[in-house]
Amino acid sequence: MLYCIAVSGVVLTNAVNAKSMKADSIIAVSSNNDAVKKQESKFIIDSTLKSYHDMKKVQEVIEFKFKVPDFLPEGYTPTDGFEVIKASDKDNVFKTFFDFRKGGKVSSSFEFYVSKVNIEEFLKQDAENRNKQIQDPENPNGSKDDKSGKVATSIKYTEALKNVNYSVEREVSTELATLVIYDKEDLNKAKELLGFDPKLPLTINNDIKINDSAVGISGDSDIENKKINYELNTFYSLKGVHLTFTQGKSLPDYESIKKNGYIEIDQKEIKVQNLKIGDKEVFKYEDSFESEPNKQSKDEHYIWKEDGFYCRVSIFGQVTNPDEIIKGFVDSKPID
Repeated sequence: MLYCIAVSGVVLTNAVNAKSMKADSIIAVSSNNDAVKKQESKFIIDSTLKSYHDMKKVQEVIEFKFKVPDFLPEGYTPTDGFEVIKASDKDNVFKTFFDFRKGGKVSSSFEFYVSKVNIEEFLKQDAENRNKQIQDPENPNGSKDDKSGKVATSIKYTEALKNVNYSVEREVSTELATLVIYDKEDLNKAKELLGFDPKLPLTINNDIKINDSAVGISGDSDIENKKINYELNTFYSLKGVHLTFTQGKSLPDYESIKKNGYIEIDQKEIKVQNLKIGDKEVFKYEDSFESEPNKQSKDEHYIWKEDGFYCRVSIFGQVTNPDEIIKGFVDSKPID
């Protein structure tokens, strides 16, 4: 039998103190290692920290039934995101946030955690890593026991909530991810938003690690007039070097480069190389800059056209075989 621990002692305290945490034991709804293995096997990208905006989706991913607060101190509201943290191979931690806003800005916040097992050590480490201070804006130096207790005793299963609405409408922004891809369901939703089947290479070579992949609103969108274009950004790392693979239905740079043979960056005309990789025409250019006094650095960018969409790979840092790396992206196929 598994137990869920809703840790509410972090609520409105000056600092996270694991010894003062109040635990609420709840019988979980799934209970064996097979369920854990089934969950792990369905992830395309099994990130240690997964972010969601739909609590129903979180319930499916975390695979145990959990409770959340149905009371919040005055002025606090849920944020529009939830996190599932892989604390170990056998345990996920659910985490949600509550903000106090004043003048449109967050002046204070607190967090709520749920787990199947005792997570005091996890929270201690989390607090040490972030050195987080959590304060009550109404009375930052007063007693928090009353409000903390009300939050702790109000927790309910999601279907029984009456007072707190966790379906927060997100602000449309080109700065935020619309959908992060972790599993096949996420990938199918991404295809609908993008309007094409994207490439999602999980392996380019033994040294390149995929980190995250997310659909966002592209910079050429007209948000005010609700003319939204989407793009997929997938992030990789290679021994301290970062790579970004961007795919979208529009890429003005491509047509401009094809016509002029150069790209303009910061009012400078940068010459573009024309490469043939497989059956694709690939444009390559370098963006040089001074990273620190008397030291020049460069980023390398590759752009090409697929059937119905465009691709760009940007390499931020120095690698020895950039063209060979790009061939792996060009040759990759969409995931079925």
